[in-house]
Amino acid sequence: MRVQYPSLPSNPLLKVALSLLIIIFTACLLLNLYLDPIVTSLFRQQIGTLFDQNLSIDSIHLSLWQGSLILNKVSLKQPKNFGTGSMIAADHIKIRLKLLPLFQKQLLINSITLVRPHVHWVQKLYGATNFEYYTQRLRQASQPAAAASQSSKPLSIDLKKLSIIDGTLSFTSPRIAAKQPAFTLKDIQIRITDFQLPNPGKNPAQFHIKGTMDTPHPGRFECSGKGIFFGETLEFSANNRFTEIHLPDYGYLYPQSQLTVIDGNASIEGNIHCRNNYITSTQQVNITGLKVVSAKKNVITRSIMGISANTFIQLLNDNHQNLKFQFEVQGPTSQLKIHLKENITRAVLKSLNRKLGLNKDTLPQLPNTLQESGRKLKNKLNSLFGK
Repeated sequence: MRVQYPSLPSNPLLKVALSLLIIIFTACLLLNLYLDPIVTSLFRQQIGTLFDQNLSIDSIHLSLWQGSLILNKVSLKQPKNFGTGSMIAADHIKIRLKLLPLFQKQLLINSITLVRPHVHWVQKLYGATNFEYYTQRLRQASQPAAAASQSSKPLSIDLKKLSIIDGTLSFTSPRIAAKQPAFTLKDIQIRITDFQLPNPGKNPAQFHIKGTMDTPHPGRFECSGKGIFFGETLEFSANNRFTEIHLPDYGYLYPQSQLTVIDGNASIEGNIHCRNNYITSTQQVNITGLKVVSAKKNVITRSIMGISANTFIQLLNDNHQNLKFQFEVQGPTSQLKIHLKENITRAVLKSLNRKLGLNKDTLPQLPNTLQESGRKLKNKLNSLFGK
């Protein structure tokens, strides 16, 4: 049996074109083979050492066809004293490089894409987070003085784009909730453009984040803005939006509350500004279909914002199933990262107090059923304390 091989095209131009394609393909293949060990070595020397041997990668290879360095099965361990396991784990990381500097053994990065990363953010009781350890190392590596002591060039990052695709974030903080993780976000899509480190000109990076809150009734969140990160102070401005928040899903955040929310949905929209590590935030809340009950069987001796718990429950259920109000949170980042939950709760209660008019002057004008609850509360207290 004779084997017939496909014949070359008879057209001379086609022959030339095909020959050029073969030459280009062969040249790219040889160039890829030549550059691959160089790029891998540069990456391990310049990037890997920044993470104090906590970075593990299953495989690294250069793909000139994609113009990228491909990292597979990447894991960054938790810093010391922040538990075990990974702080960041990703299926793939694609790092797009500038080609010509590679021949001078310089690693210049255009963009980074993380595919399906799982980020485990940990906050201690006193406020410190695992991310602060690595951000401090990156900031130090970008300083000329630190680089001089290591006889190497300071780290320089000028990213046109940093992307996260289908990410998951789990947040562990004993200050936020008893059960851990305190909350989880999924389907996270992040896009950051024009990020620089160091950034002496203080040029802001643009960012856009969106995703889903991992609860029985998933809500959506979105945040867009610009800021200067990894500097001596935190500077940013952003607009945020949370929708489809099913309030009963978040009852675990307030286990000692006198009220249990059994129905209701909320949306929150507002802005956040940070200047010199001082944050100011104004948020507009819209609640529909609110229904609450007592978390305790006997709440007659308890009070909320100056009135009995039963009175407060009736006031919400009878007259304010739909609520619209605004609250503000402000303070230094060092304090807010520790007391953010408490500050938000205080601001919300203060806004509700104004919204519902719960003060001594307006209490007599409450509906009869609520006034009766107030009289019962007063009589109960008199009998308890003998007044």
